Amino acid sequence: MKRIGYLFGRRVQGDIELDIDPITNLPGEIIAPGHRIAGRPEQDIYVVSDVQNYLLGSRRVVDERVFRYAKAGNALNCGLGAHIGYPQDVAFAAVTVDIAAIGSYTLEVTVAATDGRLGTGEIALDELAGGFIIIFPDGMGETMNRKVVGNTAVAAPGGAMTVTVDRFLNINLTPAPHAELIGCPWYAVMEGNYDRQMIMGMPAVPATVGQFLWLQTWGPCWVTPDGLAGVGIDNSQVMFRGNGSIAEFDGAPAPPVGQCQLAGTVMTPSSAGVQGAPFIWLQIAP
Repeated sequence: MKRIGYLFGRRVQGDIELDIDPITNLPGEIIAPGHRIAGRPEQDIYVVSDVQNYLLGSRRVVDERVFRYAKAGNALNCGLGAHIGYPQDVAFAAVTVDIAAIGSYTLEVTVAATDGRLGTGEIALDELAGGFIIIFPDGMGETMNRKVVGNTAVAAPGGAMTVTVDRFLNINLTPAPHAELIGCPWYAVMEGNYDRQMIMGMPAVPATVGQFLWLQTWGPCWVTPDGLAGVGIDNSQVMFRGNGSIAEFDGAPAPPVGQCQLAGTVMTPSSAGVQGAPFIWLQIAP
């Protein structure tokens, strides 16, 4: 039997920030894991901040809508999707062989002179924290996917970098291991024509470079449309263009360049049966 006022949970890892709705006195918004930085104030979804209040990527469930915490890499507006701000940080790189890797939370990656966000082999301390690593122990048949917790600094033109991951390695790394890495996708998100860098969400408020804000990643919202989005019978699926606006899905064998990322579904037409706002049920990260 459920009891109002009690939270039941099993295997809860990390903090949960739970807001109580002042009208209904029932659970409202949930930030889980609760990644507010110690001593920092609560930041509403419609507030932009010059100071970071949450760890990047913190997930906020409001109602049908979900938001993620991000840092602006340039000027953002609410009508265009915000892309990952950088290409892949580390390409296919050699990993130091470890015949006893099972159980370890660290591995050493050889950063090339062309890696890093500057393309010089330089990577700052913990610059990749919150990102992801793909580890190929020997070939690609036993791939390990992990989240990056931290990394040591590497000076140009590259060299050995120790990476710490969130879960232990379950396979030894012999005899020819490699890895590829990307940094946190919520760091320095960008508005612009980046057609092969994923759109991570819709800015809830305008922001300038270096500011912190919430990006909507799921649920009803509006995205700048072309004239055909949601127009015509059975035409409801929409795709992101390279510049962060949306267009109708093109089902031809070769869809137009920059329109391949799914944005979501048009919710309703106008009362006249043509394009409404349109309201979009955004489908990026639930």
